[in-house]
Amino acid sequence: MKRVLILLAFVGMSLFSTGQIVCGDCLKKINENFRTPRYIANGGVFTPKGNLRVLFVFVKYGGIYDTMNVDGWEANADRPQWALSTNPAFYSDYSDFNTNVYGGGNVKCVSDFYYQMSNGLFRMTADYYSATITLDPSQSNSRGEFHQQVLQQIPNTFDWSRYDNRSDRPYFTTDNSNTAPDGIVDYIVFCHRFNRNWRTIPNGWLQNVSYDGIAIISNTGTEEYLIPSTNYSVKNGFSYLSGGMEPINLFPHELGHELYYGSHYNGANGAIGNYFYVPSSGWGMMNIMRNYTCALGWERYILDWTPLIAANNIPADIDNASDLVATNGVFTLRDFITTGDAIRIKLPTIDGSHQYLWLENHHGVSIFDDNICGEAFCGDSIEKYKKGLVAYVEEYSHVKQESNVYSISKDNAIRWISKNGNTDISYLNSPIYPAPLCNWEGHYINKTYHFFKEKDNSLGGYSVNEFIRFDFNGNNTIENSEKVFAVTIDDEEPTARWITGSGMQFHEGDKVGMATNPTVRNMPKYDSTNKKMGDYYLNGISFEVLSENPDGSITVKIRLDDVAVDRDVRWAAASIVLGDITGDSRPDVDLKPNMKLTIDMSGTPNRHLNPDNPNHTPSVVEDFITPTTFSCRNGSYFRQDTSSTVEVINKSTLMLEAGSVYEVGDHASLHIGKNATLIVKAGATLRVLGSGHVDIANKGYICLEDGAIIDLVDETSVINLQPMATNGVYSGSSAPTCSCSFTSPTVFPLTHASNGGIYQCDNDRVISTTTYTGDAYECGETIRAGAINIYNNMTRPGPVIITNGAHVVLDANDKVSLEPGFKVNLGGRLEAR
Repeated sequence: MKRVLILLAFVGMSLFSTGQIVCGDCLKKINENFRTPRYIANGGVFTPKGNLRVLFVFVKYGGIYDTMNVDGWEANADRPQWALSTNPAFYSDYSDFNTNVYGGGNVKCVSDFYYQMSNGLFRMTADYYSATITLDPSQSNSRGEFHQQVLQQIPNTFDWSRYDNRSDRPYFTTDNSNTAPDGIVDYIVFCHRFNRNWRTIPNGWLQNVSYDGIAIISNTGTEEYLIPSTNYSVKNGFSYLSGGMEPINLFPHELGHELYYGSHYNGANGAIGNYFYVPSSGWGMMNIMRNYTCALGWERYILDWTPLIAANNIPADIDNASDLVATNGVFTLRDFITTGDAIRIKLPTIDGSHQYLWLENHHGVSIFDDNICGEAFCGDSIEKYKKGLVAYVEEYSHVKQESNVYSISKDNAIRWISKNGNTDISYLNSPIYPAPLCNWEGHYINKTYHFFKEKDNSLGGYSVNEFIRFDFNGNNTIENSEKVFAVTIDDEEPTARWITGSGMQFHEGDKVGMATNPTVRNMPKYDSTNKKMGDYYLNGISFEVLSENPDGSITVKIRLDDVAVDRDVRWAAASIVLGDITGDSRPDVDLKPNMKLTIDMSGTPNRHLNPDNPNHTPSVVEDFITPTTFSCRNGSYFRQDTSSTVEVINKSTLMLEAGSVYEVGDHASLHIGKNATLIVKAGATLRVLGSGHVDIANKGYICLEDGAIIDLVDETSVINLQPMATNGVYSGSSAPTCSCSFTSPTVFPLTHASNGGIYQCDNDRVISTTTYTGDAYECGETIRAGAINIYNNMTRPGPVIITNGAHVVLDANDKVSLEPGFKVNLGGRLEAR
């Protein structure tokens, strides 16, 4: 059954066709001058512990604007539908909280969300101001001025003390959860009845309304606004265009910006940050895709809501092998939301960045443990509460105490590990428009493309839980706005479904490691100035689901030195780096017998523009793909076991740096294909054992620097240069540099232990009248061996004999011909290839 990917393109920054923009100019109030250490769990706007009461104020613009369409807020109605529903968006009293955090409450409201996520530490309630305020925004010059005018409509008899129960913003320096009132309203939310798609806009500044913050700026230039005829001022809160976007879908996101200065991820606001690839959705408080979702483990950890433990209070913060000794790497995770159990594993990234693999058991006990994939896209059945082990890589705040909590460079610093793996993807250039599928809540989907899964690409490929990035508009560059969602179309059942979040749960028997697809991959930075992708660092981290237990818990096995490549695999990304994973003399990549590793150019874009095509002349797909460079760094050891094969192809480069060791085992082959390159730097070791061989193909490249250690251990251990093999490096802006001292097989010095040789086998070879009593290697374009009359004056040509104990390799680029008079005695060994 053929499976076709169709991608749905959304124009601009809007995540939906409703015209709503999620967060405009966020976090303007952040004071970047903070440099003293701050404790993230203290919170920015307030500490997320204890009790807090929030005030909502609903605002309309009057006249014709009250009749214009706003999803979820009917014309002339005083409040949006969610505020009129019998299912509360917030609790109104602290008595509404169930004494059992995950007990009878468990309802889809913001109050219960924070109660569950904080494990009962934080109780938020809210009131709706009794009257909807109608105010003409055309009479205001800014959002802040408008909000001041809104507050002036509230009578001075209003009891503001109900919303002042703690001191003002702690800015991460202190815990204000149990402090005294200070005359500043703790938190306020302004809900506007407004739609950016209106043909007539009452005032231009409304188009730039940011959700985050309320922009209350007084004439004195301070952030506070003193409410007239009261002793209270306002400065904390946010505003948003209220309607179909219910608080549970937005409130955790917007408060997250002010609570822990959370960055955008999961595709929110189209943010890319310092990365190239963008998850399209997933769990987390900063997610904003109209689904009920939970906080992530890293969010609960940095806010001091849950510790880093597994079942039985076993520490689960894993930095190195010593952290696995007590349990032999075996951990049991109970339901993530109800217990807080989570495992954090530090990735070895070499560049000093702090990236972590997180494992969580999403067992669906809580109503907030939902999955965006379950959301029906075109009215098909909803599959909710999928259960299993969830894995993702995160690069945010690795410690709770930091001097500078927020940085926009950390936008999008989440990448999910999809059980479905990662692949290259191709597509048909001609979009289908309008979309043939359906409309979503009355809004037509934009352009639709047919996409197809191509080769597996565990490191550099797309998962179906990511936006797909290509030059869709045909201007010969990939712009930040060119990101599309992916859904699946099944020929036998033509229904479209969100696949963001699809296949993210791992189950009993599943294992993720170096040789699997998916694999545990770090998140490389992208340098847009130099059009260069950062490094993927190979690691020995693996996790295996040993059992899914009757009580809903999941038992996993964690390894940090699982470097066996025990299946065929293709590695393709701009830059792949191997370091000293094991920290000792053991291999850091161990390619097992008969397995094949292909180092290939990716089929997935990894740059937005080709440095060699700066004028944006008509481009091809390859203009957006930097060929792969696989670098073995100082201290690394790559071993090819017996009869294994490594192929380096399609402009890719294998580079051995100083202090690295690459070993080709007996009968193993390292093949450097056309336009591919092998570089051995000074101080690097290339060792070939037995009848292992390195083949540089026709139009392949080899660069051996002066000081490179070439150890061809046995007579049959060879480097074979096929016709037109080239000394040097394949050209291109992304090609590594190499000072090649190798010019011919006869001048490059081998190490003292070498018995084999470097051969340039571009002539036909005829072997006659020869007896082999030891190991030998013969090569040529073609090879003929036997009692052959080589010269006209040879009346009786002698046979070719391989005696007992001798091992002879006949290696031809074209063919080997064994003719009469060729003999292999008992105990002798012939290998023809």
